[in-house]
Amino acid sequence: MTKRKKRGKRKIKNSSRAKPSVSAPMKRTTWFLAGAAIICASVSVFYLLSLLSQPKEPQATKPDSNSTELSSTGPADSIPAPEHDVAALKKEVIEVTTRLTKDFPKEAEAFYLLGLAHRNQGSSEEAVMWWERCVELDPNHTKAYRSMGEVALDKGEYEQAVELWEKVLEIDPKMPGVYNSLACALMCLGRAEETVEAFQKDIEISGPSVHSRFMLGKQYQLLKEYEKARNYYVAVIRMAPDYAQAYHGLATVSKVLGEEDKSKEFMARFRELKALEMKALKARDKAFDDLASVRKTVAKALTDVGQLYYLRKSSTKAEKVLQRAAALDEEQPECRILLTTLYQQDGRVNEAFELHEQLAKIEPNNAVHQGNIGVLSVQLKRYDRAEKAFRKAIDLAPKQSFGYRYIAYLYLITNRKLPEARRLAEQAVWFESTGENFFILAWACHANDDKADAISAIQEAIKLEPGNTQYRQMYEDLKKGN
Repeated sequence: MTKRKKRGKRKIKNSSRAKPSVSAPMKRTTWFLAGAAIICASVSVFYLLSLLSQPKEPQATKPDSNSTELSSTGPADSIPAPEHDVAALKKEVIEVTTRLTKDFPKEAEAFYLLGLAHRNQGSSEEAVMWWERCVELDPNHTKAYRSMGEVALDKGEYEQAVELWEKVLEIDPKMPGVYNSLACALMCLGRAEETVEAFQKDIEISGPSVHSRFMLGKQYQLLKEYEKARNYYVAVIRMAPDYAQAYHGLATVSKVLGEEDKSKEFMARFRELKALEMKALKARDKAFDDLASVRKTVAKALTDVGQLYYLRKSSTKAEKVLQRAAALDEEQPECRILLTTLYQQDGRVNEAFELHEQLAKIEPNNAVHQGNIGVLSVQLKRYDRAEKAFRKAIDLAPKQSFGYRYIAYLYLITNRKLPEARRLAEQAVWFESTGENFFILAWACHANDDKADAISAIQEAIKLEPGNTQYRQMYEDLKKGN
């Protein structure tokens, strides 16, 4: 989102001075279409972009010539596994990801996902084999190197892990979390100075890394630099007051520093937190549902597969795989977001609306879902539902502009509450000085018979987006008195 900019010198009068007229509905079709484009595009696009992390485009992205769409046979097209059969679900995800590699044999990400599916089922050697194929296709595929490093660390192959993670950092020096992993491997190798340097680098890149701070405390404790160790343990507790191991570290270094009373106090707190941790762990183990866990894991894997099909323009397969993911996990938002995008692109507004209602139940505090419900309600001419959703979006995100902009647009196209439309448009501009917000404000000023402020607002929009032909058309219309 664009940062809010106060515009104290903007020559637009206060809305209390406007002279609204019920005879001033918007008559310009081009304005209506421009407003509709703004409303329909902005929230959905914003949310989708925040979800997708598009893999690098390979040289060949079309499906293999032997691959067909869903009318054919094949793992991605076959009857889904029984939803209550763990073994069948695990088999299904391997078959679907294998089919993906056949559809896109030159797509590195497909082989990464196949390796990940094997890794999630405990087949590390199989996983590494496919990740090696992945980096053959894309030597800069950081996720594959990173995952191979994790396998190497688990196997105690610390030098190999270091080599792989250093390769990741060579490609992407600021990839979050990698320095933390590298530091852990270096620590296992006894390379103390490099360990400290790597943990410090992780804090610099990843920000509030509690684990890296704790590990620095532990490392300085091993190096007998007790003051430094204490400082890091204290920093951990400030960030995570219930971090039990930090209290144990503080108890140890306090005793070495001759602070017996503090040491006892910290040890008592450690034991208290450790008891709570064990109780919570037992409760979690008792409540663990292997089937539910597998369903969620498979749903996540299928969502990744569906996303790749979507990005590579194979929408029919994407839809089927994403629908399967949604059926397996009733609480996963990502597959539903991708499905709504597909439905909206195909003009299937009712289906998109239903999924956004589901998303709002899954994430009730997400204002974007309410914005999308409102947008789709406008398209379906369910204006009361749209207004309710936009109001909810404002309640959830009162300092973001889209809710205000959307209700203002709704009032303008329905030719009602025109003074309120202007007030809301002004609020949108106050929070975010964007071209689309000034466009809606110009429209609202015009609807309230304030041509001067309408022209001033659309000029601001043009300054922000000089190449926008819709804004220029509005400016010409206003100058002509239309």
